Amino acid sequence: TGDSATLECTISGSPELKVKWFKDGKEMISGRKYKMMVKENTATLKILTAEKGDTAEYKMEVSNKVGKDQSTCSVTVIGRAVPPSFTKALKKVDGRIGSNITLECRVSGSQPMVVSWYKDNQEIHSDDKYKLDFSGSTASVLITGLDQSDGGVYTCQASNDAGEKETSGTLSIKEPPVFTVKPESQDASPGSNVVMKSTFTGSAPLAVKWFREEKEVFTGGKCFIKKDSSSSSLELHSVKPSDSAKYTCQVSNDAGRVDCTALLFVKEAPTFTMKLEPSQLLRTGQPLNLSCKVQGTPVISIMWFKNGSEIISDHRHTMSFDSSIATLDVENCSVEDGGDYVCAASSEAGRDQCSSSVTVKEPPVFVRSFESTEHVKGSDIILEGTVSGSAPFEISCFLNDKPIRNDSRHQISVENDTVTVQISNCATGDAGMYQCTVANDVGETSCSCQISLKEPPSFVQRLEDMSCMVGSEISLKCMLSGSLPMTFSWIKDDHELTEDEHVKMSHETKSAILNLKNAQLSHGGKYVCQAQNKAGTQRSAAVLIVTGLWDVSGSYLSVAFMSSLMLYLS
Repeated sequence: TGDSATLECTISGSPELKVKWFKDGKEMISGRKYKMMVKENTATLKILTAEKGDTAEYKMEVSNKVGKDQSTCSVTVIGRAVPPSFTKALKKVDGRIGSNITLECRVSGSQPMVVSWYKDNQEIHSDDKYKLDFSGSTASVLITGLDQSDGGVYTCQASNDAGEKETSGTLSIKEPPVFTVKPESQDASPGSNVVMKSTFTGSAPLAVKWFREEKEVFTGGKCFIKKDSSSSSLELHSVKPSDSAKYTCQVSNDAGRVDCTALLFVKEAPTFTMKLEPSQLLRTGQPLNLSCKVQGTPVISIMWFKNGSEIISDHRHTMSFDSSIATLDVENCSVEDGGDYVCAASSEAGRDQCSSSVTVKEPPVFVRSFESTEHVKGSDIILEGTVSGSAPFEISCFLNDKPIRNDSRHQISVENDTVTVQISNCATGDAGMYQCTVANDVGETSCSCQISLKEPPSFVQRLEDMSCMVGSEISLKCMLSGSLPMTFSWIKDDHELTEDEHVKMSHETKSAILNLKNAQLSHGGKYVCQAQNKAGTQRSAAVLIVTGLWDVSGSYLSVAFMSSLMLYLS
């Protein structure tokens, strides 16, 4: 690549000769890349600055008026040889005894390339100890089962036709730390001093750290750490229960790290770190769950008490103590399960307790609801219902969804288990749908009833005084309002009428009719319609005059007058 290439061909024939050049069958033209010319029977194609893309089959074709000929050749453009160059060199590394390690570098350059490895200037080859590999641009050697003799200077040498290059790195073999004496777990009394010791071996430098749980500790206060090249100790002065923990000694160097843990236990009396809730309110049927957390030196014994009496496990009472959590579960609570609950924790080191006041209430339920009733205007309405549940209750009453307040006419009360609503001197506005809601701390209940008022009969259309001729037919009619059912009766001259051939009585829901057929003089008089229901009785009266002519000694006398006179006198 980068060189120029010239293709020449000698031609002959009668003029005029025409020359064409083709690359892989495609005709070429002169330009900046290719130069074509014909001079003294020589046809020339010059490729300027050859590239790999110029690799192809080239053909020269010459022709005149009587024929043509051609010549072909292949051109291959090859890359320029590049000497080896390490893009990633070997570096200084540390290895751990007994482990495996890979030394690796990357090299670029023209192929073919030969890679060789040396240790301390002595060539090494693949065997049980070394695994040599060269793939792609990466050269590596895997050294297995490291020991101290594997330490030294390792060199990778790469060579090709253009030259050679090498890179070197040092392998140091480190011995990881190992505990020869480990710190021991121990129990301690409060106020005593505790010493934890460890000794170890390994390649220097060795770093030593001490931890309480996962947090590193340092010299200061009640803690003092001693260190030398092969041992270390942790001293704790005047220990107390809060110093109980897991203590770890950690030793490390370039070859590895080891940890060794010891437990320190300082006895402590039980104490509650999470106490029972001071109070709980439950609804009957709900479960009671009491839990608290206690810390202290095992073995800790847990006991539960209610109102001073120990609680024993049974089908309703379940107790557990796990992971410092003490629990008491009581299923399906009743009112009787309310009381003062105490959890007592005790051990050889002491005793502690915490308490909770539990109240179990029964939600209200109407055992007997208000009853729908009818009342006469002006009377007193008394609604009574019986409710069960835990007092005190809050009572709310409504008429047609509007609240009822205690006042001079309305009295709402609850005594024992009876809820009473009393309305004095009821009026039309007191009729409607009554609803009573009884609530306590754990629930509420409601009942409702319909109150309607009975209205006494009232004449909307009263009887009217009337007159008729003897033998005619006449009807007396009146209309009323009031509560049903309603009964009607007719009275004439203080005597109740009954039906006969002349008298017919009929009534509809709120109207009454008296029909007289073939009226006679005797039918004249005072008629009363009487309407009655449960709320009262009302009357409406009218006078009926029956007129006719009566012949006496050739003179006429008004019978109507006589009838009216008799009614008047009576």
